[in-house]
Amino acid sequence: ECNRDSLAYHTRLYPDIADRFHFFRNCVDTDFYRPLAPDERDAARARWTSSLGLAPSTRFVAFAGRLQPTKNVALLLDAWSRLRVVGAHLLIAGDGNLGPSLRGHASSLGIADQVSFLGAVEPVVVRELLQCSEVLAIPSTHEGLPMIALASTWLWCRGIRLPPRPDVYSRFGQPTS
Repeated sequence: ECNRDSLAYHTRLYPDIADRFHFFRNCVDTDFYRPLAPDERDAARARWTSSLGLAPSTRFVAFAGRLQPTKNVALLLDAWSRLRVVGAHLLIAGDGNLGPSLRGHASSLGIADQVSFLGAVEPVVVRELLQCSEVLAIPSTHEGLPMIALASTWLWCRGIRLPPRPDVYSRFGQPTS
């Protein structure tokens, strides 16, 4: 209902352009984005660790999206360099104008061996990345509810937002710092 309420609010607020507002459902194709059985997930993870030359016990954190300023992937790389999680690897699926500079940024942070830039990949590959990742990272500060976040919830992949949105947390009485 929040989308319908927002549509009604903006239609009232901007009556001169109200005909330009439309309601869109945030839907996920649950036939396509489905969780894997444990043995299938283990096999998918094994394929990825093998293809990347990583230890079979490696756990993945995934990002999927365009490599452009609004996605804020540099922040994700900065955070990853500070975390230094043993046995984890960051997978970045996507391409864009910031690709070369982000690869350079990962190198300058000393984390190039902990990050794989996969380039543009097909949706079926994104799905498999999410199916075998522990976490989906969403560093964008310009998106309210990205479709990739909705898809990840169907796959039992935890989503995190970097940086935290103090404006949202403060409305629920949680500390903003």
